[in-house]
Amino acid sequence: MGVRGKLLSWLRSYLTCRHHRTVIDGCESSSLPISSGVPQGSNLGPLLFIIMIIYINTASKAIHSSTTVQLYADDMKCFRIIDNTNDVQQLQSDLSNLNDWSANHFMEFNSKKCKYLATTRKKNVVDSAYTLNGSQIMSVLTEKDLRVHVSTKLSWNNHIDVIISKANKMLGMIKRTCTNQCDQKTLIILYKSLV
Repeated sequence: MGVRGKLLSWLRSYLTCRHHRTVIDGCESSSLPISSGVPQGSNLGPLLFIIMIIYINTASKAIHSSTTVQLYADDMKCFRIIDNTNDVQQLQSDLSNLNDWSANHFMEFNSKKCKYLATTRKKNVVDSAYTLNGSQIMSVLTEKDLRVHVSTKLSWNNHIDVIISKANKMLGMIKRTCTNQCDQKTLIILYKSLV
């Protein structure tokens, strides 16, 4: 990224040989090394986070132009239209290239957290399975993307069900904790703000 000399040495010393421990009610855990990440709550944290985002933006150069990569902080989505087996092979090639990129840039993907969601309304779907770093990527029927639950058939049903469930849980909590203690005006405010 062009950071060199004393500034690089200073950043390296800031980020290496760090340890953390947890303190609860005065009891301390043993100290453990921190192998990655940016110290949260620090003045340099936001700057280092921006540098990391600039750094991972180079990942898109590792894939074919017809495959799209979207980056969200420490999350990456890779997708393309699959019309035939050549498209399946190209996406697998792109995943392999991304895996190589991540290893070369010391930011390996956690293949256990990777998921594959095929979204289509077509009747004839090209069958496919994908791997990353030698592990098969888990196929899912729904996945949350930026707080929206997306399904394979692009239906809103699952998303609506999740929202209704959350609203009912919050309504139940309000009823259990406030019904006898709050006047109607307070209950309406709680309902409108939480449910």
